[in-house]
Amino acid sequence: MMNIRDLARYDTNVEVLRDGVFSQVLSSSLVPGDLVVVPTRFVLPCDMLVVNGQCVVNESMLTGESIPVIKSPYPFPNNESSSSSNGANKRKIINFAKIDPRYILYGGTRVVELRVSQEHKVLGCVLSTGFQTNKGLLILSILFPKPTHFKFFDQSLKFMGSLFLMALVGFGVVVWKLDSYGTEVVDIVQRGFDLITIVVPLALPMAMTVGCAFAIRELKRQHVFCVSPPRVNMAGKINIMCFDKTGTLTEEGLDLLGVRPSIESGGTNFEEGKNSSEGTTLIANSPIFLEMVTNFLTGN
Repeated sequence: MMNIRDLARYDTNVEVLRDGVFSQVLSSSLVPGDLVVVPTRFVLPCDMLVVNGQCVVNESMLTGESIPVIKSPYPFPNNESSSSSNGANKRKIINFAKIDPRYILYGGTRVVELRVSQEHKVLGCVLSTGFQTNKGLLILSILFPKPTHFKFFDQSLKFMGSLFLMALVGFGVVVWKLDSYGTEVVDIVQRGFDLITIVVPLALPMAMTVGCAFAIRELKRQHVFCVSPPRVNMAGKINIMCFDKTGTLTEEGLDLLGVRPSIESGGTNFEEGKNSSEGTTLIANSPIFLEMVTNFLTGN
């Protein structure tokens, strides 16, 4: 858990509006309502609402999609107050929980390009920080997963209960037989509990716990961390594991190894890319979605 928490912890310097002037502060001191300047090539430390300017954001850290997303400024309603029938002024209340995602910059995502004039800045209003952000909620779901109920556990309880009922029947028979032979009460009780211990293995839960602990330790040696021990039993029954896309497991990026020309172009041999510009030209002409963002090739 400590490793996951340290991996999720992120702190950087940000330019925030305080007392009418912009100053550099640590992102850990941000609070909801702060107005922050969003620079390019910047990893966002919190969730923000775009107030001014447009920007292109890479949200693959949260969604797994490498296609850049354009964020636009939120269309605030007219600030002119309207008068009601009794003369009182009313202002429209904005529910930030229902804002369209295209107006929100999520913590942990990277700003790859700004679309604003040089004399202006892209500004964002802090909505949530820490574990209240989308990234924070994701980390919380990893650190503290929701409890799950397995049939194996329920069936184990039923099995132990049936053994206990059988032990009670045997205990009654033993007491009746030994009492008819004139055995002392202390010996009857001792023999009865011996029978219960034999029928119901009291060490079974402990043995299962120890086995699960050894499995977690072996997984840790292989750099596989488990924060929910009951899932080890479920993982032991899995033969095939499927994922929706490779972007969720692999890091973002696209490297050119080479190109195999088509038959129409008169070549069939595999040729390695000689330079980045040649590779960019070859890839850009392929039937896939790519876009040049601040001199970087981005897309699927």
